[in-house]
Amino acid sequence: MHIILFQRVLLKRKESKMVNGDIRPVKKPDTDKVAQIVLDSLNKIAFDDDSQAVVLIVRKFYSEDPRVKLILGN
Repeated sequence: MHIILFQRVLLKRKESKMVNGDIRPVKKPDTDKVAQIVLDSLNKIAFDDDSQAVVLIVRKFYSEDPRVKLILGN
């Protein structure tokens, strides 16, 4: 499972590096908190319990369109 959080770009002079992924966010929300919220929200929808998730990759990026992207697979 991949959880990718795209955060809004705030600093204009670093914007291109941030959007390109050269500069990554190291501020809140913490990646573990994002992962837990996403996993909890998928209980009884994608799986019976979030304890069934065995591989989890969480990445944070800056974006002009903040969102969470989720990729489920076997």
